[in-house]
Amino acid sequence: MHETFASRDVSTEHRREWEDACSDFHTNYDSLAFIGGVGTARQRLRDGDTTAIEYALEFLEIRPYFFRSGYMYKDFMRVLRNCPLSTAQRKRYDMIHERYIQYRARRNTAEAPNAE
Repeated sequence: MHETFASRDVSTEHRREWEDACSDFHTNYDSLAFIGGVGTARQRLRDGDTTAIEYALEFLEIRPYFFRSGYMYKDFMRVLRNCPLSTAQRKRYDMIHERYIQYRARRNTAEAPNAE
């Protein structure tokens, strides 16, 4: 998409290449963004799917950066909070959650206006 974006208005052929790239991206996004698909991830987590839970925990630990990954991060944090986790998984989740709280505190401090 990025490669074809700059030249999309040059000709109808370039426009078609860009549109095809966009279509390919949107067609494959669900399966590429999260193993087993983003669309079914939430329900698989709630159902206690151990593979999905492990993938979600790894996603949170790694915190990848790509299109809509921030939304996925927050969604997984919220859903995993109430999922059936093993003791080891709960400990990992708690560590991830604590890191997130610290990140938010640092971010809020940095964004706060000076009190002068």
